[in-house]
Amino acid sequence: QYISTGEETISICLPGNGRYTFAVFNWAGNGNGDYSLLSNGRTIFKGRKFGWIRTHTFVLPLPELPSESPSQSSFPTYSPAPTMDCTYIDITITLDSSPEETSWLVFEGN
Repeated sequence: QYISTGEETISICLPGNGRYTFAVFNWAGNGNGDYSLLSNGRTIFKGRKFGWIRTHTFVLPLPELPSESPSQSSFPTYSPAPTMDCTYIDITITLDSSPEETSWLVFEGN
């Protein structure tokens, strides 16, 4: 994936269960910039200054956050039609003045 100078956020849909690896590359070996992966506002990881390559492995679904006691409602609840088992990931990357040197990918497995 190629992006221009500055910050860009791209949303992708990954199957809901699995082990994934995010890799960011810089062909000149001087990868500068920030990057982060989030899901539903939760940070999966963040990084910067990646040199030639930096990889991060993560597992979906993300662990459950501790919850408060469930609330009770007297109203019926709406249940949408089933959809593909998908987890949306937001990838945000801020690049330096040579964006053509940088690319990234997400792949299943490790």
